[in-house]
Amino acid sequence: MNSNQNKFDLYVSQYTTTTKEEAVAGSALFKSQVSNPGRIPISNYTIHRILEMITGGHTINLGLVKNKNLIAFDIDNQGEKKVDYLDLVRLLKSNLINPIAIFTTLSSTEDHPRYRFLIQLNKIVEDKDEYEDLTRTIIDFINDIYPDTADTRCSSAATIFYPCKEKIYGLAKYSTLIQDILKLKKTEDVKDLQTSKDLDTEEATDNKTSQLTVSLAESNKSLFNTLFGSLKAENILKDSENNLKSTDIKIEAGLSSSSEKETGPVKTESSQSTVEENNTVSSLPDEIKIYPGNFISDLLFKLGTLTREEKNKLEIENFGQGMGAIGLPGDNSPTSRFIRAVFNTFNSVCDKDENSSVSQFFHILDSVSMVKGTVITKEGKNDITVYSCCINTTRGIYYYKTYTNNQITAVKMTDKEKNRKELSIYDLIEEEQIYYQN
Repeated sequence: MNSNQNKFDLYVSQYTTTTKEEAVAGSALFKSQVSNPGRIPISNYTIHRILEMITGGHTINLGLVKNKNLIAFDIDNQGEKKVDYLDLVRLLKSNLINPIAIFTTLSSTEDHPRYRFLIQLNKIVEDKDEYEDLTRTIIDFINDIYPDTADTRCSSAATIFYPCKEKIYGLAKYSTLIQDILKLKKTEDVKDLQTSKDLDTEEATDNKTSQLTVSLAESNKSLFNTLFGSLKAENILKDSENNLKSTDIKIEAGLSSSSEKETGPVKTESSQSTVEENNTVSSLPDEIKIYPGNFISDLLFKLGTLTREEKNKLEIENFGQGMGAIGLPGDNSPTSRFIRAVFNTFNSVCDKDENSSVSQFFHILDSVSMVKGTVITKEGKNDITVYSCCINTTRGIYYYKTYTNNQITAVKMTDKEKNRKELSIYDLIEEEQIYYQN
């Protein structure tokens, strides 16, 4: 659900304050008003307007209206460890809880940061007890990981929230599913595993780490044996046996600009094609047993889905480039690259200025780029990412970098360009640009 277009019910104070002392002084009247229906009208605003009111001196209540689909809670950081809001964002988003905005509160200082988190639910909650349970679940989850960090008093629907200093995170577009919040109610085993990293004693930390390492090692060993246990060590690049299918696969919407055609997507005189002649062909070490040409049928056979006779008769071609290393972490198959790009995009955190956003964007694209020599076509040529790009449509700026030039280059749509009658053409800067500091 996109929160930017929706409107939300809430109670908003008619007065404004600029300090916590002023807010506290005016809170008694506001509490009385929101606790007695009809004494103050229910406001219905877009999220943009609500954010303006929170930083504009207004006190609000979200839990006493009938239609509740915004949750707020404070991070007072009363524990020994003062937790940064970005660490909390990572924790919540890794569990599918998506803060749509974060503020610094009036009590926040540089030495003792305090924050207010705002979360949108995917549907309206009318029952007050259910609403309080959802809020309490998130707060308890945070305090399980970082003790005494979130303010437990915020779980009450009657909580009034004073104004905030400034918005430091957002505006995120996505709501949080109620069922994902309920999944935060943890068993003791899961809780112990998650809190083990914060144990004070070295012995306890070593024990937990050792147990986790053994568990992961056994799990990986089991998976590795299942996938590759009896497959023959073969040259990963053999064209005659791999039967690679050359297809035209792209990840659209700015995720990647790599193409698996013979010619790159940039039609300029200086641009190079996506596939290049491969001068060196090397095989994987013998202990890594991968036979990419028949990977799918071999895997189905290992899992017991196919008999040996059925496996030998089954002819399945790979559905895209980059399948040779499938099964290894971070392989270049189309599905792995797409999922990796989506995961990085949805968990990405960066500063709100444009340079940081652009830099982060290219970091995400780099995570799915094709490195020369790692993906070979059946013709024995390299498949590479020719260029990556993004556009600021508001300011009219086109950012790009090429495989041979990692520096980010920008072309602006200036007023001069807009008024020109002929087409402006800029050659790609493909030679590596290195800044020497001395």
